[in-house]
Amino acid sequence: MSLPNLLTALRILLIPVFVGLLIYERHVAAALVFSAAGITDLLDGMIARRMHCQTRLGAFLDPTADKLLSVSSFVTLSVKGPIPVWFVVIVLSRDVMISLGILILYLTDGTIEIAPSRLGKITTFLQFLTILATILFLIAGRGFYLWRVVLLGAAFLTILSGVQYLYRGLSSRGASKPA
Repeated sequence: MSLPNLLTALRILLIPVFVGLLIYERHVAAALVFSAAGITDLLDGMIARRMHCQTRLGAFLDPTADKLLSVSSFVTLSVKGPIPVWFVVIVLSRDVMISLGILILYLTDGTIEIAPSRLGKITTFLQFLTILATILFLIAGRGFYLWRVVLLGAAFLTILSGVQYLYRGLSSRGASKPA
């Protein structure tokens, strides 16, 4: 197992620790663990590219770790605190749509190429920023309006990137372009 894949595995192992800290309202520790997970996300890709050790396992594990971290974070923060349910529905709907699209493409074509778009990467970054901003809002008890702007921006980009992935998926199958 390569160093980038080990970093991704570490990120996955940090998820239950992070969720536990959120549940027990240890927000400062949760922010630190989440930041550590974010750093592993930055490092695994950078190291894989620089050391030319990108693998199929890594191409699967990295976005899976991101999804597990973001979904568990949003669900926990929705149950425990300020993240509204509608936001979680948007995030989950996009992720389910992308996952089903990948499955359908794989079942019909036998191969898939997972290539995140720039908009998808920006959306993931903004979702992670939303999680961190939410935790900082819980720690500080202020900054509601700035937090709300980040949340709404993340919701908008999540919808927009979902539409983009849908369009790309349909286009790759030669389907008629959506109106």
